[in-house]
Amino acid sequence: MPKELSEEEKAQREFFAGLQKSEVFKRIFQSDFDETAREMCLECTGRQCNSLFMPYAQLNTDVDIDTFIQNLMDAFPGARKLERKGDVILYDFYPDVKGECSCPIITMGHIEPTPHWCRCGNYFNKAMWEAVVKHPVQVELLESPLATGSDICRRLIYLKPPAITTGAPREKQAKVIAKPSTEIKPTTGKPPALNKEIDVREDKTVKELIDELQLFLTPVLLKINDEVFPFSGVKGKKLKKGDKVTVVSMIPGG
Repeated sequence: MPKELSEEEKAQREFFAGLQKSEVFKRIFQSDFDETAREMCLECTGRQCNSLFMPYAQLNTDVDIDTFIQNLMDAFPGARKLERKGDVILYDFYPDVKGECSCPIITMGHIEPTPHWCRCGNYFNKAMWEAVVKHPVQVELLESPLATGSDICRRLIYLKPPAITTGAPREKQAKVIAKPSTEIKPTTGKPPALNKEIDVREDKTVKELIDELQLFLTPVLLKINDEVFPFSGVKGKKLKKGDKVTVVSMIPGG
């Protein structure tokens, strides 16, 4: 069971919370803030939060993966459900209030609720599981109260990450609003909010297409016809009527 915090740990938490609620920190959620810089900030907060959580929960990472999974569930009975199948863990977290984010930074009003904050949770988990398996892992957010309006937070932990993992959170997190010039078809066999095959109906640039779709997450990769490109390198690429584009969104934190 979680232990009582020492005075030093309480001071660390108060300092951390104070940093998070400062105007400087809130700046990273503004729309004109650099995306790469925002990602770096959220990685820092996620890893810092995990460094405070682990001793509080009295979790030891020098154990085998199945023992750690059981210890994590036992530390907070009923709050977490984890199921491992091979190298993938399905991780469900049940918020204190159904359908609401349980992060103290949100519940205490230090920052306004935003789907961006789920990235902090991704890095929290990334730090934790990497400490257990001693090598990089990948974290994929499937749903959460902030990102998709779900009652729970659900993630996949890839203990041996694949080369590419798709899976922007369903519906709200990767909501696509199609304009008449674009037809969107779910890739066969995939959930509706994962890969999208897009029929381009008029000439435009890649950036214009992505802006038109109003995706919450910036895509990592684009498959244009039969070629795959990093989005950052083809923003200005011209698309022609009849081109087929598949958007691959990847949750940061993996």
